[in-house]
Amino acid sequence: MSSSGATTTLARVQSCLERLKAGDPSARHELISVSCERLGGMAHRILQDYARVSRWVESGDVLNEAVLRLDRALKEVRPENAHAFLQFAAVQMNRVLIDLYRSLYGPEGMAAHHHSHHASKSSDSNRSLADASDLASGPESQVERGEMQAIVHEVVDSLPETERQVVNLCFYNGLTQEEAGQILGVSARQVKRYWRSAKHLLYEKLSTRNLVP
Repeated sequence: MSSSGATTTLARVQSCLERLKAGDPSARHELISVSCERLGGMAHRILQDYARVSRWVESGDVLNEAVLRLDRALKEVRPENAHAFLQFAAVQMNRVLIDLYRSLYGPEGMAAHHHSHHASKSSDSNRSLADASDLASGPESQVERGEMQAIVHEVVDSLPETERQVVNLCFYNGLTQEEAGQILGVSARQVKRYWRSAKHLLYEKLSTRNLVP
């Protein structure tokens, strides 16, 4: 998405939030529609990169669950502005992914005892953060790999505020670093530093659990 596209999306979200605050029930449905565009792309990237997960679920399943959670949550919580809404939507997707990995690779999960080896893509791009296999020393079982993925998403919540915001914007919402910088009021270079800091902190937090070498 271009910088102008990001601005348009933010303006649309802000307008919906103001209408929602004024009591317009259709505003919530429009917010969900905006979220579908962003979260749907992220769900597709996740399953495209991590083929061992796409063997068991489709991106539409992940998106539907995230949208249902977001819809329920919006009935209880009203984000103050567009930035807060994007962070709020990211949290819902974060929870869905944690539950997904736990349900698939938990002790009774349907994927726990099926072997499938798929190399995940590793890079300094926005999508590489969630692939715990890039950080870990190579968990042997599907259960261990699934648990590792769930833990990575859980640990995101414990990152410092700015790093967490960058992860939420760039990974869960699929914004570029330039777009995230526009929202946060910092340069793309600063966003890149925060992104690398987030990955470093994730590694440190995982190492305290003896999950990385």
